[in-house]
Amino acid sequence: MPKEVKAKAATKARKSKTEGAKGEKKKRAPKDKNAPKRAMPAYLIYSNEVREQVKKENPKASFGELGKLIGEQWKSMSEKQKKPYEEKSKKDKERYAKEMSTYESGGGAPSKKPAAKASKKKEEEEEEEDEEEEEEEEEEDE
Repeated sequence: MPKEVKAKAATKARKSKTEGAKGEKKKRAPKDKNAPKRAMPAYLIYSNEVREQVKKENPKASFGELGKLIGEQWKSMSEKQKKPYEEKSKKDKERYAKEMSTYESGGGAPSKKPAAKASKKKEEEEEEEDEEEEEEEEEEDE
């Protein structure tokens, strides 16, 4: 098959995955911000812990190269070395299942500390606005 025909076939295949029956693009359902975060696999937990160290050892490595190095390390690890990460992953899966059951039953996502920080920021902004209004009123009175 000529190169042009292969390229067209590949493009056509890609389009068919994202297009509906009549050629229009499929619309994604909007992401629910209240939905719980998915569970992390053991490899990603390991990758997050080791990435900075690998980056220090290989300062000129690109993002992709770092991923390859970390992947090679993961593959060369024994089951015994992987076990702590797999246990963390198992706990995270349990957390996700618990939060998802709460979410699906209509309870929404459990409250998290960042939300509390957001409310503190909101309170601080409101206080600043109140102070600004008071200053403006004082200036008007003068």
